[in-house]
Amino acid sequence: MLFAAAQEEKSKQETAQPALIKNPDILILDEPTSGLDGMNMKTMSKMMKEFAEQGKCVLVITHDLELIAEACSYQIRLPLEAPTVYK
Repeated sequence: MLFAAAQEEKSKQETAQPALIKNPDILILDEPTSGLDGMNMKTMSKMMKEFAEQGKCVLVITHDLELIAEACSYQIRLPLEAPTVYK
């Protein structure tokens, strides 16, 4: 099980790297920390913040409240009963 978790963490990092090589203006991440340990979550958070500091958009779909608190400036919570944006 430990080996499978390590493989999943490595796979997420390997998947993200080619996308960043193209230097996109918008980065969309769907559950980027799913299956990651705390250290790799911090690495993902740092990467997201560095990308945003370049003036680029990072859109994250996640259930990870720790990641939201660590890396996100704005959040939209679903389901929306009325448009709600938290800063």
